[in-house]
Amino acid sequence: MAELKMFLKSQLPECEFLEILEVVDVTAGDVYKKNISENVAICDLFIVFIDEESTGAGIEFGAALYGYGKPVLVLATEGLKVSWLCLGAEEHHSEQIMVSRVVSPISVVIAIREAIKAFKLDTENPARFQGRYT
Repeated sequence: MAELKMFLKSQLPECEFLEILEVVDVTAGDVYKKNISENVAICDLFIVFIDEESTGAGIEFGAALYGYGKPVLVLATEGLKVSWLCLGAEEHHSEQIMVSRVVSPISVVIAIREAIKAFKLDTENPARFQGRYT
């Protein structure tokens, strides 16, 4: 995913991608503080890849949507199953959640641009994204 993140930065220079803290030489409290209390709190759009099961990504998704009222872009590789909870959340919160199937890095860029437009994010200032690249 590091390669994808570098590609996104090169294709979306107007955007700032916030760093998530991984569990390496830090405490669980450090991870929570950085990923949720700091990044989710200030991001303009929360992006989550749901290609793998991840409780952490689900907690961050919930915090972004319900705790901070942030718009959420859910990305899933074409052909992989998307949970009914994600799809149901999109149905009930269509003004805040967009689920997009992606097949390539460029389709991720397209999905992000579509989310920026759909959620009417301010493009005059750099959009800040908290992304969960699991």
